[in-house]
Amino acid sequence: MLDETNKKIQDKKPSEYLNSVLERLDNNKDKLKELMKGHYISKSALEYLKDDNFDEFIKEREKQLKEAIMENPMLTPSRWSFR
Repeated sequence: MLDETNKKIQDKKPSEYLNSVLERLDNNKDKLKELMKGHYISKSALEYLKDDNFDEFIKEREKQLKEAIMENPMLTPSRWSFR
């Protein structure tokens, strides 16, 4: 997430931020789920965000990221290029 984006949302509850994203997606919940999936945010993690349960969201997202790395070793930092 860009620093500028972080500054815009830092004072919002996760549910408020999700609502603003959903509005930009013409209230299409399927598009929201697809967008979140691209950021390794599962359906259950998304539900935690909707409920403003950030602690459980972090646990679930960590689990999703670990699974993604195990399934695709190309995601490991040692393979990233910052050129």
